[in-house]
Amino acid sequence: MTRSAADAAIVFAALTGQPVPVARPSRGLRLGRPSNYFYEKLEQQVEECVAAALAALAEAGADIVPIEVPEAAEREKYFPVALPADLITVLGRDRFLEGRDAIDPIVAARGDKGLDVGAPEYNRLRWWRLRLCESVKERFLGVDGWVTPTIARVAVPVSDFDDLKEGMKLTLAITRATQPVSLLDLCATSTPIQKFGAEFPVGLQVVCPRERDADALSIALAIEDVIGPPPRPDVSRFLG
Repeated sequence: MTRSAADAAIVFAALTGQPVPVARPSRGLRLGRPSNYFYEKLEQQVEECVAAALAALAEAGADIVPIEVPEAAEREKYFPVALPADLITVLGRDRFLEGRDAIDPIVAARGDKGLDVGAPEYNRLRWWRLRLCESVKERFLGVDGWVTPTIARVAVPVSDFDDLKEGMKLTLAITRATQPVSLLDLCATSTPIQKFGAEFPVGLQVVCPRERDADALSIALAIEDVIGPPPRPDVSRFLG
C-alpha cells in the first residue's frame, strides 16, 4: 500500500496515534523461518530472491532460526468454506444471485459454494479457528517474528485465469503464505526483494502476533536498512 516500510510507518502512526515505528537493529534480531508450508512450491525466482534476502540479513547480524507452524496448512480447510459463506453473508443471497453474472467468474464460483453452507458447519469452523489462533501464540516464543515469501510465484498473465479450474488452483497457490496470516489473526508486512534476481515483484513477508503491527514495521524497516530501498519497477515495455 506504500512504496516503502518507512512510508508505511508514517501512515501507521497517523492512523493509530502511536509513535512512528523505528528500525530494529539487525544485529540480535531473531527471526523464525517456518520449515513447513510457507516455503513449499516456490517458483525458482521467488526461492532465489528470498534466500538472498535472508542471507543478507544473516550477514548483517540477524539470527534466522527454523520453526514449525503446523497451523498454517489449516487454511486449506477453512477458507474454501468460510470465505464463500462470508461473501454471501455480506452481499445477501438475493443480491448475490441477481448480480452473479457481473462478478468475476472465479469469485462467483467461490460464492456459489457459500449458498449451501449451514450454520452448524460455519460455527464449528469459527470455534476451530479460535483454537488455532490460541495455539499459534507459542510459535512466536523466542523469536521477534517470522520471515516467509509473500507470494509463492511472480505475477502471471491475467489470461491464466480464463480457465475456471486452473484459475481456482492459481488463487490457492497465490495465497499460500498470506491466508495463514489472516486465518491465525496475525499481522504482516511485505518488503519488495526482486532486486535479488526477479523481473517482477517478489516479497519478503514479516509476520508478527496480533496487534503487534509496530513490531512488524520495525522489522521491515530493519530489512530495508540492510537490503536498501525497494527498486522502481521497469514498466517501459508495457507503455505504448
